[in-house]
Amino acid sequence: MNHISINNSTVQVHATILLSSALLAVSAQACIPFAPVPLTAQPAALCLIGLMHNTRLAILSVFTYLCAGAIGLPVLAHGSGGFHHFMGPTAGYLFGFILCVYVVSRVKNLSLPHAPLIACVLGSLATIACGTLFLSTIIGWNKAFFFGCAPFIAKAPLNALLATSGYYFLNKTRN
Repeated sequence: MNHISINNSTVQVHATILLSSALLAVSAQACIPFAPVPLTAQPAALCLIGLMHNTRLAILSVFTYLCAGAIGLPVLAHGSGGFHHFMGPTAGYLFGFILCVYVVSRVKNLSLPHAPLIACVLGSLATIACGTLFLSTIIGWNKAFFFGCAPFIAKAPLNALLATSGYYFLNKTRN
């Protein structure tokens, strides 16, 4: 008879992925309706996930969240879900989430002053770039910049400060 062996490390990894995905789902509901892409708290959550986890774990967390949204679970902005979100105006931003956590999780460990803050700013810019580029194929470059880039650039420093503050707070309480 075969026995399935699950160790504490495996359970911790899966729990971390699910909790991080849940954080993204909750942050998607903190939403200001803005067309064609809503303003959510997700950029700060993405940065926090990238700061708290290694690259692999951060990417798996975001991938899990994106899969949940793609199969129709109500985890995207406004409690929505479905594959059509991955072909519409928000698609570039959603796929940019993976690039964001990759950049943040890699840059945070560089020997730079304020590396976590710089990592969050760069990660946010990566998401905005992906989103704006894809959006421009749907509504044109000028509208994509005005509606899909400028509002997000304006709030990127706030997202970076929130995520970095959360990171330092969680690390302080962890030790």
